[in-house]
Amino acid sequence: MYIILIKIIINFNKDEKFEFAKKLKLPLFKVEGMDLIKRITLILKDNEIVKYFYPIFPPTKNVEDVIDYFQK
Repeated sequence: MYIILIKIIINFNKDEKFEFAKKLKLPLFKVEGMDLIKRITLILKDNEIVKYFYPIFPPTKNVEDVIDYFQK
């Protein structure tokens, strides 16, 4: 069974040190003193990341990339 995560919304108030993002080595950036996670798409199978898409640009093309991945 596959789970497609197009957007991950996580309450980082409980993860102020970005431990989750750092463990997964997610791309981070700063804006006006705030740490943020760059846009990324993760595809998981059996609770394991089997594919990721980064960078996501343009954002509208990422859906096509994910569909192509599953059609292969």
